[in-house]
Amino acid sequence: MANAANHRIRDDYQHYLSVVNGLKTIQSTVTLRKGGANNANWSGATVEIQHESVTQPIQFFAEKNVKHPTNYKFKLLAAHLAQEPVLRFDSDGASHRNDLDNIPLPERQVTTPHFHRFNEDGIGIAYKTDVLNSNGDAAAIVADANFGMAHFATEANLNDGRGNAPTLQDDEHVLLPPEVNQDPVAGVNFE
Repeated sequence: MANAANHRIRDDYQHYLSVVNGLKTIQSTVTLRKGGANNANWSGATVEIQHESVTQPIQFFAEKNVKHPTNYKFKLLAAHLAQEPVLRFDSDGASHRNDLDNIPLPERQVTTPHFHRFNEDGIGIAYKTDVLNSNGDAAAIVADANFGMAHFATEANLNDGRGNAPTLQDDEHVLLPPEVNQDPVAGVNFE
């Protein structure tokens, strides 16, 4: 996120908080399609979100690197507030630096995995949750995008309508029909 203040978020921070923290629902399985992130090396998907109180369109966007599946991102998009994501999770990539005077110098660098959100001044900041500060939990989240999705869902108050975190599925798994373990001619009389 850029260091320039987002005035729409700053001027109506309570609305921003309701977008990010309010209960949101999406379909239970998000299917990532190769090239869906406008790049052949990434798979991605965009899904419409139903929000408990916000009527403006909100979307969830997921992308995963095809060659490096531990490199993935989740984004909460609300175009009425910002062109950039209003909440983002990065599993991998460069550290980010929060150049804000109220953050002690040793705490300004935030390594991945981490989240991005806006503060009350409309400034984008990177941060880690307590879970991401635990090396074992962070490693498990990076290793499995569905663990990462579950953590993002907790942070974003996002579920599948039944209280569960949505799951991710790669499109190559969708193309094959499920195996059927039954005899296709069972019950047929051949006489």
